[in-house]
Amino acid sequence: MKELCVLLTALFLWLVYTLYLSVSLIKNDRSSTEGIICVIMGNQAGVAEWFIRKMYSTEVVLSGRFWVALSVEPVTDGTTGIVNILWEEKEFLLLDPEERNRVVKDLNLNTWVMDIRGLDMAELLKGPLHNLANYKSAC
Repeated sequence: MKELCVLLTALFLWLVYTLYLSVSLIKNDRSSTEGIICVIMGNQAGVAEWFIRKMYSTEVVLSGRFWVALSVEPVTDGTTGIVNILWEEKEFLLLDPEERNRVVKDLNLNTWVMDIRGLDMAELLKGPLHNLANYKSAC
């Protein structure tokens, strides 16, 4: 009985979340994606998971205005492993560094490239995450 209650609560919360996103899209007159955010990472195992989760909590990604692509440069730490684990959870586009430019061009979308290689948490907060949080469409 307790498991059923938890399941129904989770289902209700998912429904509320879906309705919120739908209303947000209609309110902002955003029925389609504006583009793709292409993030280039490298040697950032300490901040990779934190940054990806923060990026997914911004309105531009939550509302579906932009979707996410990640490209991890050859690294000597665990960044690639962390990104692969999150890839299964978040379902973003994972781009091979050699194919990144061609794939992004073939998508034919407005592309916002963020090269964050070597940035630490403080720099990510001031730069890329601040820009995502304050993004306003030109339209």
